[in-house]
Amino acid sequence: MTNKQKALDTTITLLRRSTHGITTRELADELGCNPSTAYRYIQELQNDGYSILEEERGHYRLELTNSPYHLSLRPKEAVIIYLALRRYIRQTSRAPHFMISALNRIADALQRPDLVSMLSDSVHYLEQERTMPNNHNVVWETLIEAWLKGQVVEIDYQKARQNDLDTHIIEPYLFEPAILSDGTYLIAHSQTRNDLRTFKTDRIHAARLLSAHYQKPPSLSPMDLLRHSWGIWYGQEDILQTFELRFPAHVANRVMEQVFHPNEKKQVLTDGSVMWTARLAGELEILSWVRSWGPDVQVIAPEGFKQTIINDLRRALNIYLDNE
Repeated sequence: MTNKQKALDTTITLLRRSTHGITTRELADELGCNPSTAYRYIQELQNDGYSILEEERGHYRLELTNSPYHLSLRPKEAVIIYLALRRYIRQTSRAPHFMISALNRIADALQRPDLVSMLSDSVHYLEQERTMPNNHNVVWETLIEAWLKGQVVEIDYQKARQNDLDTHIIEPYLFEPAILSDGTYLIAHSQTRNDLRTFKTDRIHAARLLSAHYQKPPSLSPMDLLRHSWGIWYGQEDILQTFELRFPAHVANRVMEQVFHPNEKKQVLTDGSVMWTARLAGELEILSWVRSWGPDVQVIAPEGFKQTIINDLRRALNIYLDNE
């Protein structure tokens, strides 16, 4: 993103926040430019279709519900878009600057003053509390450029619970949000490991475009790739495991009313308990979910996963016994 585009995005944000209007002098102070340049930014935005009102002489603000991005959403559709964006905002730990810009533009396009106001407040919080450091903004921009152009990129990646960095030469295929946690993942072919790998974008410390290009496999589908994943980790059919969990009767309603995984199967037993089964790729991601149920779930299979939970519960009990 160019410096001018960043200035225009910041101008939009400042005009949006100003209830009674902001002067070109105040705008220039925020942007670090002179008032005449700030005024040109306002004119450019007006030419692009933004409705910028002059509340009183020299005081400007953005009309929130008059966006150049006309989605023609019905009220109930706007509510769904609002909920989806709110969920992503709440699960985002660090937001790149262009995410803030995109969220602001979509907020305006909702065309509902109440929804625009609430979503704008959420985006403002994200911008103030969870902005991404500049080096990670550069990483994101590089990854997206590589993905758009089909260009190979070299990354420095930090594995979980490790400080050392691994270098991968990768072909970016898909961006996917985490389901039960924060963060966004990049699914890419690692030329270095000659395998399809998943990289959490927050752990990519540097990204460098290379001159080589690649072709994404035409048959690669995120729905097919992730249909057996609990979150973002995927696996081949021959290494899938069948997970069987029994939930007691007093939590049966909670289990039956929610969908925890697309391929799950649930059966209410004669004693009111629920047998839950799903074929998944690995146990790492489902582990924390099962732990969160505590004594309200019994692992039936696979046996190795059952023993992991038993050992966890024993260690937890020992912590309390040792401190009595």
